[in-house]
Amino acid sequence: MLSTSRPHLSVFILTYNQKEVVGEMLEGILRQQGPYTLELVIGDDASSDGTLEILQDYQQRYPDKIKLLASNKNMGLIHNFMRTLAECDGKYIAICDGDDYWTDPFKIKKQLDILEEQEDVDLVFTAKNNLFPDGNLVADPRPDIAEVTDFSHLIRENYISSVSSVFRNRTREKQVPQWILELPYGDWPLYLWTLVNGGRIVYLKDITAVYRMGIGQSASYRSNEIAAIAVKQKILRFMLSDPHFSSKRKEIKQSLEATCLKRVNEYNRRKQRFRAFAEMLSIFVRNPSLKSLKHYLYSLNQSFKH
Repeated sequence: MLSTSRPHLSVFILTYNQKEVVGEMLEGILRQQGPYTLELVIGDDASSDGTLEILQDYQQRYPDKIKLLASNKNMGLIHNFMRTLAECDGKYIAICDGDDYWTDPFKIKKQLDILEEQEDVDLVFTAKNNLFPDGNLVADPRPDIAEVTDFSHLIRENYISSVSSVFRNRTREKQVPQWILELPYGDWPLYLWTLVNGGRIVYLKDITAVYRMGIGQSASYRSNEIAAIAVKQKILRFMLSDPHFSSKRKEIKQSLEATCLKRVNEYNRRKQRFRAFAEMLSIFVRNPSLKSLKHYLYSLNQSFKH
């Protein structure tokens, strides 16, 4: 039975038909060392391949650590995301999807040490390795990312891999936006929601985890550039209409315009010039800008050269 005292950390885990890899994920979490208490909050979305049975076995072995949320029928990634998030009681939250895993036994200690010592830091993430379907393991140190960033940087693009992130749990203070239920994934908007009041992001260059490339629903969206851009536009528009983000409207608008222009570029790159024109027209109607017009004309010109 889980302890009644609040743990330092909730490890937020979503699983679905990952029998072959879910044990490796759990072992990476359970071998964490340090003074911090943790709970594993696992939302299984009606797995049918034996994943649930593995999870139940681990829950029986670690009843004081594992909270297992099972489903009778498949609810979909984002509904599973929201119901699992609601069960996270820790002061902080870490994310580890069922097909990813942690490799550094001091991962959590390193990140929680920073969050405990620096109250103005709301999120800490680390470098990772990428594991490709062919078995190739490639380091992804991201030297382009600054050691300290904030909302104004993250609103432009999501450079945080969920398997490496730990952030403050604000879900006990305010309601998570319900518009997240309209999205194919929830990690990026959840980070931004957590950071909206000005907290900093710290990047540790230590490699602490492995991310499996090209797996899952959110990966399928991100592999299609137009679909990925459309989802990002949707998220930014939700934020613009959400009073919780009112103090960040300028940054959100700037990111939305840049994202719309990126969509124009992608349409032109694909020779879909009418769609590019329609997207540009909608941008220009909202915010007439010579800079945007020049961007469009350059993109159009490039589409005839390649």
